[in-house]
Amino acid sequence: MVNISRDFESELLHELKFFARCTRKSKDPNHFCSNREFQKNLRMSPRDVGKNLSNLVTQGKITHDQVIYNGKQRDKFTVIDPRLYSSKDIIDIYKGYINNQLVELEFHADKMKKRPAYYDVEMTPLRPFPQLQVFESGKYPMIPQTTLKSMRRPTQMTSKINEKGFEYLVTFGESVNAIFSYCDSLTYSQFVKNIKEDDEHNKMIFNLKRQAFHKIQGLIKHILKDLPYLQKQAIGHAIESKIPMLNQMIQVERFTRL
Repeated sequence: MVNISRDFESELLHELKFFARCTRKSKDPNHFCSNREFQKNLRMSPRDVGKNLSNLVTQGKITHDQVIYNGKQRDKFTVIDPRLYSSKDIIDIYKGYINNQLVELEFHADKMKKRPAYYDVEMTPLRPFPQLQVFESGKYPMIPQTTLKSMRRPTQMTSKINEKGFEYLVTFGESVNAIFSYCDSLTYSQFVKNIKEDDEHNKMIFNLKRQAFHKIQGLIKHILKDLPYLQKQAIGHAIESKIPMLNQMIQVERFTRL
């Protein structure tokens, strides 16, 4: 299974900015969440809420005040940065998108493993072996008999299709393409200055791409593992055809071998 660790600081900061899971803010514009509400709404332990709120205060991202609310003294935490999303926020949000896709991807990979898209894969003759014209000696050079025997008859790969398995294969390809698109959009957003382009943010994006790629690579190997050679070839080529990025990476690999 995909092992995804939670970023408590980002979740708390997001909730402080948008009250995404708070049911009271819409009824009372002056409402602010207590530690206990954060625990309930975000499903965090009291320790995680307290520790990460304290970290955010130390980092200068939020303020901590003691105020009187509804006749009681309460802790109030307020976001200092007025911007809706910082560059790190955006990367973290996209990291969430990618992790969700990876969870779905693993589900589809397991389904593909149980129901391969292609089965009974065979190599069959494409057509009868062509008849070669025999030329008179002296007019054209004769084709050696050994060469004739070594020439292979053209063949084609044939198979049966499992419709449900093929559906899983298509969905798998769509999910991988979405992940690559999410990753690339972060890099291109740096070119138009929507995300900071420095060592810290470059490293965040690079690590996210590497994590996603290694997971995708592992799932494809899992899908193809233990399949007969021809079936592995057929399904491998089908996966490649559904993922343009993977296809281009294979082309680059071929260039490196020239």
